[in-house]
Amino acid sequence: ITVGAQYRYKDFDSGSAKDYNEAIYSTFIEDLISLNDKNVITLSVMQQLYKRSKNNKDEDALQLRLGYIYSDKEWVSKTFLSSQEFIPGPYLVLDTSSELKSETYKSIIQETSYQTEKTISKIILAYGLYENMPIMVPINPVQLEPQSSSREVKSLNAALEFTLHFNTKDKLELQANYFNLESPYNGEEIIHYNYLLRMLNTISKFDIYNELIINDNFTDVKTGYNYSLGVKYEVNKDFHINLKGDNIFDSGLEWDFKTPTMTNPQDTLVIPVIEQRFMLGMEYLF
Repeated sequence: ITVGAQYRYKDFDSGSAKDYNEAIYSTFIEDLISLNDKNVITLSVMQQLYKRSKNNKDEDALQLRLGYIYSDKEWVSKTFLSSQEFIPGPYLVLDTSSELKSETYKSIIQETSYQTEKTISKIILAYGLYENMPIMVPINPVQLEPQSSSREVKSLNAALEFTLHFNTKDKLELQANYFNLESPYNGEEIIHYNYLLRMLNTISKFDIYNELIINDNFTDVKTGYNYSLGVKYEVNKDFHINLKGDNIFDSGLEWDFKTPTMTNPQDTLVIPVIEQRFMLGMEYLF
C-alpha cells in the first residue's frame, strides 16, 4: 500500500485572474493486490481540496481507479474503470457570471495484447462519459461566456497496434486509431481517423527513424500527412550527432480558427497543428 499527500500553491498575475491564488491539498492511496502470478488487481483513490481567493468558494474533487491485469507468456489483458472530477480553472470561473459545475469523466478501458518471438499485436477499446463539460456560449453578439454543458457527452476510442521486430536493431510499427466524440453543443458526432507507420533501423553507426502519420475526417481541420525523419550518428561511444525533421513536407494538419467574437464569421486564421521544423543536436556523455 502506498499513501501520500501533496500541497500545491498557484499564484496568478494576468488577465481576469490577476492577484488570484489557490491552494490545492491532495491525499491519495494506492494498492496492488496480487491474486496469483497471473492475476493482479490495482486500486487508487485521490481526494483534492481547492481553497480559492477572491471570494470563490472552496471546491473538492475525487478520483477513483480500479484495474485488473492478467498476463502470461503470450497474452496480456488490462481492464481499467475510472471516475474523475475536475475543478474549473480560475480563468473560466472568473470570466463567467454563471456557476460552473465540476466536470466529471467516467471511463472503461480494455487493452488486450498478444506477443510472439518477433511480433506484438494489440487492441485497445475505450468508452468515456463526460458530464458538465465547460463550453463557450454567446451572451450577446460580441461576447462569449463559459458555462457547463447540460449534455452528457459520450466518447468512443478504438486502436489497433502491430509491432514486428526484424532483429534486435530493426523494427516496424503500425497503428490505426478511431475516435468518436459527441459535441457538447448539439450532440452531433465528431469522428476522425489516424494511421501511423514507423520504422526504426540501425545501419553501421547510423540510427534511422522514419515516421508517417495520416489523418482523416477532422472537423474544421485540413487533413493531410506528417512525415518525419531522424538520423543519429555515433562518432564514438560518448559522442553522437542528431539531425531530425518534423513535418518535412509541411503537409500536416491545419486548423481553420474562426473569430470567437462573431463580428466577422467568415474571417479565418489558418494555424498549423503540427509545425514544420528541423533540429540539429549533439550529445556528449561524460
